[in-house]
Order: sequence, then structure tokens, then C-alpha cells
Amino acid sequence: MTKPFILVVEGDPRMRDRYQDVFRGYENKFDYHAVPSAGAAEWFLQRKPADLVVLSSTPLGIAGMDLLWQLRNAQATKNVPVIFVSTKEDLEEKIRALRAGADLYQTTSFNAGVFIAQIERLLDRRPIERRFSGLANAFLLLGHLLNRVVG
Repeated sequence: MTKPFILVVEGDPRMRDRYQDVFRGYENKFDYHAVPSAGAAEWFLQRKPADLVVLSSTPLGIAGMDLLWQLRNAQATKNVPVIFVSTKEDLEEKIRALRAGADLYQTTSFNAGVFIAQIERLLDRRPIERRFSGLANAFLLLGHLLNRVVG
């Protein structure tokens, strides 16, 4: 079984170093890669689909909220769990991020152990979501075929 792939989109080099420290010791559980910008994230996602995205509120080149919106509206990433990470403890930003489609809002002062547990939980939900998505697609196809036969 392949390890889940996590893409970190973070403009701050110190935070990218922090993520490296957080994921150290979990190489047997996750593959992870950090990129500094939305453009790099887009390029990377076209080549290797992510199982989870950790998205900074300040990647280089675009606002994190805008990139979140793009991820949620792209067919390839609309169901990929996203953890939105910000320096702000602002309740309004948290609400905006969650309404824009973030699965989790986290401040940069997170505890590494809790952060890893949250990632594991989000990744544990993926097979269930895939099964329901596949079942829904099968029913859509069946409905389409029935319409062609009957209609």
C-alpha cells in the first residue's frame, strides 16, 4: 500500500523548516513535499495528486484563501482534505476559511503531535469518502444508461 502524499503550500521558509521537523519521524507513514507558492503547488499537483494539502494563508504569489477556493473548484482537488494554517487567531478568518472549504483551520502555533493526529484523522476518512463517491458515480451512470434505454 502506498503512503499518503501530503503537499504543504507555505511561503515562509521558516515555517517550511518547521513542517520538515514536524514530519520527521513519520517518513514511514507519509510522503510529504513543501512548495512556496500557488504556482509551484499547481505544477506539483498536476504531476502527483495529493491526499491532503496543508495550505498557508500566505503562500507566495496569491492569497491562501484564493488558492483554497481554486482547490475546491478544481475537479482533481475538490475532495482533497485541506488544512488551512494562519498566524491569525481571528474568528472571522477561521469562519471564512471553513466556509471556503477548509476541512480544518489551524494556527501556526500548533502542537506537532496534535497536528499529526489531525492529519491522520483526515486521511482515515478518505477511503470512506472515495467509496461513497464511487457509489454515487455508479448510480449516475446507471441512471444515464436507463434514460438511454427507456427514453
